[in-house]
Parts: sequence; structure tokens; C-alpha cells
Amino acid sequence: MKLTTTVLRSSPIRWRLGQAFGEQDRMIRAAMTLVALLYPVAAQAQSVPPPAPPAPPSSATPPISAVPVQAYARDAPIFPIGPIGTWEADRDVAGSCAVSRNYGSAERPVTVTILSGGAAQTLGIYVVSGATGAEPGSGKGAVVLAPGATTVSDYSSFDVPVRDQHFTVMFVDRAAFDGLATARALTIRGDRTTTIAAADMKAAIDMNDRCLVALYQSWGIDPARFGRGKPAPTPVGGNPGYWFDADDYPPAARRAGIQGRVVMVLDVAEDGLIKACRVVVSAGADLDAVSCQSVMKRGSFTPAKDAQGKPVASWAIIPVRWSLQQ
Repeated sequence: MKLTTTVLRSSPIRWRLGQAFGEQDRMIRAAMTLVALLYPVAAQAQSVPPPAPPAPPSSATPPISAVPVQAYARDAPIFPIGPIGTWEADRDVAGSCAVSRNYGSAERPVTVTILSGGAAQTLGIYVVSGATGAEPGSGKGAVVLAPGATTVSDYSSFDVPVRDQHFTVMFVDRAAFDGLATARALTIRGDRTTTIAAADMKAAIDMNDRCLVALYQSWGIDPARFGRGKPAPTPVGGNPGYWFDADDYPPAARRAGIQGRVVMVLDVAEDGLIKACRVVVSAGADLDAVSCQSVMKRGSFTPAKDAQGKPVASWAIIPVRWSLQQ
């Protein structure tokens, strides 16, 4: 049994995936790696199936199938597709908040999902349509509000053949959506271009923000002091992925084939030192313990600062995925 690690290092988005598992598992695992918005660290495996990506809303349409999707050349005129059904919220997506809605028609739906993890400043945007048979891709994309600003972002795209779905995924700063209240349309440009009517997109963002407040409260975090627009500590070195190593994998958990995702809430003091680590999404006692041990041993932050520039205590949310590869 070989243990490997996958770390989302920096922009542009990229990942290394193990060679031992099949293409369908590989694409699902890529989706779940991207779901972990805050510095995911992973050791990929074949032996335990990963959790599914966010599902399309259940009330509006049947599951998405291989059907045509709104797609245009980048310089061609874009006409928005209208919604079907309503926005649906899901707080049970790997310790994150997601809102989803179907667009187009029941026969040819396109699902748009807006997902946020522990950092309210960052949003993941997923566009899900029928599988294309194309190879995974990545490049420069954009999120465009009409009228409004254009936000350039790296995107990744891939098929999940077992689900007959195609994903286009990108991450943008939450501030990019501040103009949604007056926007008529939202265009997401990745390997495809999809434009949706933005009449009530603000309702989706507000729903997502309320979900984050409830999530923070359930984790013992004060939403008045943490989240969008609030001071946040910055990891020293940039990426907490470097705080973990495959050699950290507990021998007992490895022998027992135990895998899973751990999400930690860190209490960060005014001097940037980590004072406490609490597990809020568990993968079992052994993996929980080694996750906090690794963070406490190797991690540190540049402290958050208040409006006067004075260092203040705050929190950080760090996830790590532990998996085994045959």
C-alpha cells in the first residue's frame, strides 16, 4: 500500500492525482478536491469511494443527462437562460454551504451551484451540464456581471462519466458579486460559456451568507468577528498544505484502511500563534489527532488586524483529507 499526497498549492488551480484508480473515480475525486476551498491537502485512494459532488436541486428537475447546453464562442452574443424552480440550500456539503438552482428547461437543465467553505471571502462556482467526453481541462476564465464588472479566474473542467455530468469550476472573491443587486445577467466563462438571468442571484448570495453564519455558530465562532469583511489571520508561508506530510499518516489508521476529511477550527492569538485546535468535521480519533498535531507543530499565522491596524485574536478554518492509495 502506497501513500501519496495531493496539495492544491497555488493559482492556477492544479492537482496531482494517483494513477491507481480509474478515470471515473479520478474525476469525482478532482471535484471533491476542488470543493475544499481552504487549502485542501489530500492523499488520494481507490479503496473508499469519495463523497459525491453537490447534487442538483431535487424539486425542480430530474437528474442532469447528456443534453445540449448553452454554449457560445467567447465573442458571440450571449442570451441568458432563465431559471426553473427555486434556489435550494445545502449545509451538508463537507462542512460547507452551497446553494443550487436549475436553469434552462426540465429537458435540458444546467445547474449552477455557489459554494463557500470556511472563508466567506471566497466562493466556488460550479456549472453542471451533460457529459461531453472531453479530457479534463483548465485555463483562464471569467465571471461577468451585465451590467457590471468582469472578474478573471482560473477554471478547471472535467466530466464525471458515471454521473453523465460535466463540471466547470472556478473560485472568485466574494466581492465580485457585490453588483448582483443591479445585474441583469451572470456569465460564467470556462471551457464553455453559460449565461443565466440574474434577477434574484442576490437572494442566493444572501442565503449562502446566512448558512455560513449558522455554520460558524455551530463551530463556536462568533460571526460578528469572523467572515466576510472581518479581519482574518494569514498563514505564514501562504499555504497550510505544507504543514502536512504523508509520513504523518497514523500507522494504526493506515493498517485499518481509515480515511476521511478533517476540518479544524484554530484559535489564533494576537501574536499569530495557534492557541488551540478543535475538530469540527471528524474522520475518526486517529486522523483527528494527527491533524491537530501537525497544525500545532508546524503552523503559524500573521495575525488579523482591526480597523486601526492593531493585531487581534481571530480564527482560521483548515481542512485536510487523508486517503490511502493501493
